[in-house]
Formats: sequence, C-alpha cells, structure tokens
Amino acid sequence: MNETPSTNLRGLPVGEAIEGFHVAVVNDHAVRFGARVLLAVGITGWTVAVSTGDFSFARGFAVLFLLEMGIRIGVGARFAPLYALGSLLSRRREPLWVGAPQKSFAWGLGFALSISSCFAFGWLNLAALALSICAVCLVILGAEALIGWCVGCAIYGRLWPDKTFHCADGSCEVHPR
Repeated sequence: MNETPSTNLRGLPVGEAIEGFHVAVVNDHAVRFGARVLLAVGITGWTVAVSTGDFSFARGFAVLFLLEMGIRIGVGARFAPLYALGSLLSRRREPLWVGAPQKSFAWGLGFALSISSCFAFGWLNLAALALSICAVCLVILGAEALIGWCVGCAIYGRLWPDKTFHCADGSCEVHPR
C-alpha cells in the first residue's frame, strides 16, 4: 500500500502530494526561476541604493521578497506569483521534484531575513543594516539561482538529516520511498 504524503507542513499548505514520494514535493525548476527573478530585481535595487542613495527600489525588492516567501509558506508555493510563473514556463520540462520540508525551511529563513530588512528600512530607518541584510539574501539567492545550491536546505539537512528527503541533484542522501 502506497501512502500519499501530506501537503501540510507544521499546519501550512506547502508542496504537492506526488505518488511515489515520501514527503510533499515542489518543482525545483519553478523554485529556481523565482530565485533568478528575485536575484535580478534584488541586485538592481541594491546597486541603485548603494550608488545613488535612493532606497525606493531596494525597499520594493524587500517587499516583493517578503510577499513571495510569505505566500509560499503561508498559502502554498503554487499560489506564489514567481513560483506559479516558473511552473507555467517550465511546464514542458520534466519536473525536478524536491522535498517541500527543506524548501519550506529555506523559505522561512528568507521570510525572516526579509522581515528584518523591511523593519530596518521602515521603522528603524537604518539603511546600512537593511542593505547588509539584503546582501546576505542576494548571496543566498545567487547560490540557488546560479548553481542550484539551496543554503536553507543544507542547513535543514544538517539539523534534521533523518527528515531530509528528495534533494535537488542528489545533494543529500535520498532515503527509500
């Protein structure tokens, strides 16, 4: 008897239940598309802020990042605009299913960083701190978007190796289904 995985993680609707997978999964092609778009917008905003002192584009990036990550972990990845667009654009490719638990953890880290950045930009008016947080986000996004290495997934795998399943490109031990 093949048990269908739950799509809820800690009560949040993340991932899809795909037959043959031990846990809920997300399509890594869509994840990487979203990371590439966020990286391009983020680098542009960060560069404009550092070179001109105009932080409006960087603030917009922080809000976009916050909304995308919040929707992914709060409502479900398929409802997040960049993930949905990535799914649409990669619909003719064979999906690369990766475990939703580690992606959810990674998105939670991104959400926490974006809240910190928005807080630093808005209420604290500490642009240097906000730009530093954005720089950390950009490095993490670059690792995901450019080389396919998910920093949050790697941290998750270190913290919960027995709960890490279906990593992209075999980057973690794949447990029996």
